Amino acid sequence: MRSVPLFVLVAACVEPSSGTGSASAESSSSATSQGADEAGSSGASSGGSTAGTDTGGADTSSASSGSSSGDCEVDTDRGSICTSQQMWTDGDQASTLMRPGAPCIDCHADAGGAPLFAVAGTVYPTLHEPTDCYGAAGDVVVRITGSDGATIDLPVGSSGNFFASTSAGIVFPIRADVLFEDRVRAMCGWQSNGDCNLCHTEEGANGAPGRIRLP
Repeated sequence: MRSVPLFVLVAACVEPSSGTGSASAESSSSATSQGADEAGSSGASSGGSTAGTDTGGADTSSASSGSSSGDCEVDTDRGSICTSQQMWTDGDQASTLMRPGAPCIDCHADAGGAPLFAVAGTVYPTLHEPTDCYGAAGDVVVRITGSDGATIDLPVGSSGNFFASTSAGIVFPIRADVLFEDRVRAMCGWQSNGDCNLCHTEEGANGAPGRIRLP
């Protein structure tokens, strides 16, 4: 695996919240999922993303370029299991559902003609789930905040995948929140790489505790 800056997406600075008592939780009240499956094949090229609103400049003084300083989630989920009991079995066949848990940006960069993503990853119910296992489904949203203060909501598809194309205008470094129902899991710091599954592997790499997890 090449050495890349760490993007610690789900390291929880705060406990999953009902929407009050933290800045991250407050941002969840306006989050809505558009459903990545509705994006269909066009989502692969457009990133399946929804333009957010410009909230002004953001303080990125804690941006990370490779450290695990953003990782403050305690790993209490030791077992590895495919919660969905459904596996992707079509190899590298192009699909918005393909290869959940695999490093999307890294793989697409090596594949000629594949869509290029600025941010991509997979959300799972637990910390330790095998690659190609379908992840979390339902009204899950990953909200990306760029260093310019603009936000973009990425709907999570039925295999758990989310992505934004390089044309989405995301300004790095970034931070992210995972929103589900009335709960939020927030990352701790600003990161300079959007290939989430490169570090959020089944067992965790480069300081990440494991998979991107639902709040």
